[in-house]
Amino acid sequence: ITYAYAYFEPEAREYTLTFMENGSTVGTYPAKYGSSIGGTLPLDVFHGSALAKMYRDSALTKEYDTNHIVVGDTTIYVSKIAGAYDAPRDTDGNMSGDTVSVSFTAALAHAATKYDGKVVICDLSQYPNATSVSIDKASVSALIAEHGGDAKAIVIVPRGSFTMSLSSILTVIGDGDELSFSVQNGPFNVKISSALKKVNYSNFYRLNLRVDGASVMDLKSLNVTADVSLLLEMGEGVHADVWNITSSGATTHIEPSYDGRFVTFSTDLMQFYAVGTTEEVIVRQIVVCPYGEVEFTTSGSGITGNSTLVSMTLDNMGGVLFVPSAFGGCTLDIMDAGALNGVVNAPSAVIPVTVRHFSWLAWSNAGIKDVYFLGNSPTFEGAVPAGVTVHHRPDATGWAIGEDDLEIHEYNGSYRKDTFRFTYYIIDDEAVIHRYVSGPYVQVPDSVSVSGTSYPITQIGDAAFMFSKDAAVKTRYQLVFSDPYNIATMELSSHIKGIQTRAFYGSTFSNLYITDSVVYIWDQAFAGCQSLSNVSFSDELVFIGSGAFAGCDGKAFTRFTIPDSVRTVGASAFYECASLSNVTFGKGLTAIPDDCFGNCSRLTDISLPDSVRTIGNKAFYNCDGLQFVDLNGVETVAKDAFYSSTGTSSMEFIVLGENMRSLGNGAFGNCKHITELEVHCEYFEGFENAFTNVDVDSFKIYASDGVLRSWSAFDAQPITEPEPQKDQTLLLAVEIGLIVFFALVFGISLIRKMRMGA
Repeated sequence: ITYAYAYFEPEAREYTLTFMENGSTVGTYPAKYGSSIGGTLPLDVFHGSALAKMYRDSALTKEYDTNHIVVGDTTIYVSKIAGAYDAPRDTDGNMSGDTVSVSFTAALAHAATKYDGKVVICDLSQYPNATSVSIDKASVSALIAEHGGDAKAIVIVPRGSFTMSLSSILTVIGDGDELSFSVQNGPFNVKISSALKKVNYSNFYRLNLRVDGASVMDLKSLNVTADVSLLLEMGEGVHADVWNITSSGATTHIEPSYDGRFVTFSTDLMQFYAVGTTEEVIVRQIVVCPYGEVEFTTSGSGITGNSTLVSMTLDNMGGVLFVPSAFGGCTLDIMDAGALNGVVNAPSAVIPVTVRHFSWLAWSNAGIKDVYFLGNSPTFEGAVPAGVTVHHRPDATGWAIGEDDLEIHEYNGSYRKDTFRFTYYIIDDEAVIHRYVSGPYVQVPDSVSVSGTSYPITQIGDAAFMFSKDAAVKTRYQLVFSDPYNIATMELSSHIKGIQTRAFYGSTFSNLYITDSVVYIWDQAFAGCQSLSNVSFSDELVFIGSGAFAGCDGKAFTRFTIPDSVRTVGASAFYECASLSNVTFGKGLTAIPDDCFGNCSRLTDISLPDSVRTIGNKAFYNCDGLQFVDLNGVETVAKDAFYSSTGTSSMEFIVLGENMRSLGNGAFGNCKHITELEVHCEYFEGFENAFTNVDVDSFKIYASDGVLRSWSAFDAQPITEPEPQKDQTLLLAVEIGLIVFFALVFGISLIRKMRMGA
């Protein structure tokens, strides 16, 4: 038998980014579909004389950031931040690394941008978190020559800024040549003392002020103070607080001002700060995607396919890094050289049981000190780096290196007459459920006890309750469930934060009782749970991963509410949920990703919030039950987003909001029952291509006044508001009351006359 295999490399379509200043085009750049704007273009638009600060609107009120994903031709409105900005470049000329330098000639110093009278040395607020800025001593001197040493200057980086006089900045540089600054997350080199645990802080910041690479923390000895601003997200009307934290964990309270976005305070210490409140309110900033941005390759498909992790970029904010067991729907097999180099603020990493090859080559992560392997020894490439300790299970096979101290414990519980069992491990003083063993009703306890010490259960681990009949899958994931697998009900404890990758993949349970603690639902966490009934999550939830509920096609899974707190939903998250009919979208979403609700044929009711800007490829493919869609705040709709392969779509009416700029080919293809469009945007090129196999000329198009002329080719009609109708209810009630009143008077009068006559 001869087998032939065909391989192809998909090519992303190229779009144009147009940068405009004061109505004039100042630059155009190509960008591939799905790529980000990136940090390079804002540096290059003004060719070394200014940084381009980017906005969505010509009024410069709605900002872009460099992480914005390109899904079509995009117009970016800009303002100038004077200065010669540059960064290290790769061979293609693109910015590499996370440091931007800024310098000033005499001419640039004269043209320096000012905010509220402050000289802006830089403004990198639109760049990724932890981006650093550097400025040379000669540039500070040029600014002093132009504006005077007493002039206040501000240095703005992602999530924070500091303000000093220009002469104070020169004092800090001293005999050095270059000053750099960044705001990063903590805790880092800080002892979490009992005093710190009592502080109700929402975030922990590390201010990195360096001269020629050496940290400058004590400004008091230089007779210098700084005004520091740090980003803080809290509810309206909440009082903000700041605490200075020493490396030993001692806290000193500072009273700041708070403008709703930033807390600002004066300090002579550039070190560690906690920000938050003493009020009874939960405020925090957390990792949105628990594995950050990843680059990977795949071969094959599905759970039997393989993926290779090439790189991961993530600020883990001091938590344990759990590497997922799948990327792109394929099982993680290989971790490539330097795969974790982009991870910061993660003291330890947990590697799933599926990894069979692990490379230590090119390892440069100075933060990860402990690496825990859950499975048998993979094939290693290179030697374990100095300063890194490997941990593995005593019962795992093939190990010749590391410590065999990753104990797997068993929990035996009962619910009424039923018993259940699962295994777990302890890491960073918290328990993670590892594998389900048996029991129809699993009631996860708040904590488990090991050697007299109690540990809260905070994670449903990778593939913890996975079910598969495939012997190869069972072996690869080291599943240990009893035969038959018979979970019917799951009850989670009040401490569960994460439901990790494939945690319940293919599980048979129908009832899931969730507490308000769940923050993350990882990729494919509930994929293929064909008996799952409706389940709801609280406003603690921020992330729903790729394929999280894909294939939950049981008759009882009919509705889902995405909380307002959710910021990211992954591709194919609800793919082929055949009975899903109603979805409520949270106000925190900005995008509906590729294939998100593909083949949800019974979906009839969606209401997109104004926050949604993009709808991905095939996002609502074959959602033939939708009769109406209001794309109120949407800017771009990608290819085949609402396409009906059967031609039986119920779609009749569409609203295009004022922000709409592009509809992808076939976006509403084969939706043959569309009869009306309401448009509030200008006509755009390619509009007709969105309606493959649909008679666009038969549409009734109603346009708002400002855009009516641009739709004249379609004989568009103006949108007419109905005349307000007078409410006749009160008048009718008065009339009836008067009739009744006079009838009673007449009746009484008649009776009196009759009596008098008698």
